[in-house]
Amino acid sequence: MPIPVFESFEALNSYLLECCRRRMADCLLGRDGTIGERLERDVAAFQTPLPARSRLSITQSSRSTSDGAIEIGSHLLGSR
Repeated sequence: MPIPVFESFEALNSYLLECCRRRMADCLLGRDGTIGERLERDVAAFQTPLPARSRLSITQSSRSTSDGAIEIGSHLLGSR
């Protein structure tokens, strides 16, 4: 497949946008609905406000042991 050549980034972006628009009615194997319908659901889900404060936090630590090995750990705190 030849590598496409464009006069500018604007021309490239226009081409890519048109390719995306043409695929909106396509259905992917094993998925419910068209790409466009799934995009609408995803966009709606992203419109949900985020919580005022994150309920999850991760702490990481590392230390050397007496035999020279390095121990690295992560701990998940909070609730989902």
